[in-house]
Amino acid sequence: MAGPKIVFQPEGYDIGDAMPFYEGGSYFLYHYKTDQAQRGRLQGWTLSETRDLVAYEDHGVQLPFGKEGEKDRVFRSGSLFKGQDGLYHLLYGADDGGEFLQLASGKALDALQKTDFILGIPEGYGPAEFRDPCVFWSEELRAYVMAVGTRKAEGKRLLNGCVVWFTSKDLQTWAFQGDLFASGAYTTLEMPDLFKLGQWWILLFSEYSDRTQVVYRMARSMTGPWLCPDDDALDAAAYFAAKSAEGPEGRVLFGWVAGKSSEDDRGAWNASSGILPHLLFQREDGSLGVRMPQSARDAFQEGKCLKTPEISAPYTREEAFLGEAREGTHLLELEIEIEPGTRAFSLSVAGDEESRQAYEFRFLVKQNRVEFSASPNHGIWPPDHFRGMERLERLLPLEGKASLKLALLRDESYFCLYAEGAALSGRIYEPKGCAVFAAAANGKIRVKSAELFTLKA
Repeated sequence: MAGPKIVFQPEGYDIGDAMPFYEGGSYFLYHYKTDQAQRGRLQGWTLSETRDLVAYEDHGVQLPFGKEGEKDRVFRSGSLFKGQDGLYHLLYGADDGGEFLQLASGKALDALQKTDFILGIPEGYGPAEFRDPCVFWSEELRAYVMAVGTRKAEGKRLLNGCVVWFTSKDLQTWAFQGDLFASGAYTTLEMPDLFKLGQWWILLFSEYSDRTQVVYRMARSMTGPWLCPDDDALDAAAYFAAKSAEGPEGRVLFGWVAGKSSEDDRGAWNASSGILPHLLFQREDGSLGVRMPQSARDAFQEGKCLKTPEISAPYTREEAFLGEAREGTHLLELEIEIEPGTRAFSLSVAGDEESRQAYEFRFLVKQNRVEFSASPNHGIWPPDHFRGMERLERLLPLEGKASLKLALLRDESYFCLYAEGAALSGRIYEPKGCAVFAAAANGKIRVKSAELFTLKA
């Protein structure tokens, strides 16, 4: 199978935990890279570059792990930035049985060198997690600001994850400022990302103790209080560990899409596989949405129109064949009109036209939710008849809508559905065919438009 074209995954490797930085027309990503042939052996911090969020250049391993006897034999993520001193810096986490922060600096992004700087966990936190710093220069404070994910030291309590913050004039001496965000709702908060967008401060983080998602909070002040929007997630449970960088289109989010054990639809999610960029945008109320970056959308050429049926099923579920979408990399854009009172409708892909086995995006109108799974969703008898594919789901404002515009990216085994500012990413490992279907359940829909786009040569 060929490698993905929009999702960034070098052949033979899994990558993740991107630390993005934009300068001079390029996004630069420091990220980890694991060798699939060596059972996931980590390669240290690798530098990659892209100008269009489609084609990436691998500049190789820049910061290897520490050798035997050195403290930084395990890395955690961090922050890539250009300092007031004109140097480039990577402030990142490391682990020698207890987590701490470390700094690498240099005159070029491909010439960073580890320094002697070490910052440990402040008193009253830990004892282990202290990771993934986010660093930026604040003109208002005339100082660097650093947000770090950690945990309060509160005996046996588990839901004690928080983000703390520090300030510094020189990147060497850091003044601890206390809690930036401590909701009492999560364990460790990974990959904190703090930035101002419009009139709002945004705090992104990845949590794995509730829904395993990239979520965010918003505030009028950098230090809160932090409001939770109605839909605080940016993607589903297979998209994780995302950080952002401001580029010409706006702020782009780089998160990894997980893989599944043995590339089996019914397998368990495991670590990252490839990095998928989303473009963040802000609604009038300050809340965030995501869409495909325009530079990635521009990689597709004019497509072909699929069938546009009307499907009426007031008491049943009825399906209609729209056309075929061959495996590989393509983009499917649709607009669906929804008759009032419709209970549910769906879009199914990678299907078999005869059996109607497929992968289904099921839009539950009255529940304001979209779900993704195999259809039908059951295991193999014997012995796993009851072990179907784990569902992915996202909140989606559907009730009362007259129509819905969808964009579905398929990139080899990867997919991402964009709708109403929400994204739902995941994997398809066992396609049944190339058929595309639409369906209505206890209601009526009309496929107003359906167009399939392929990559430019």
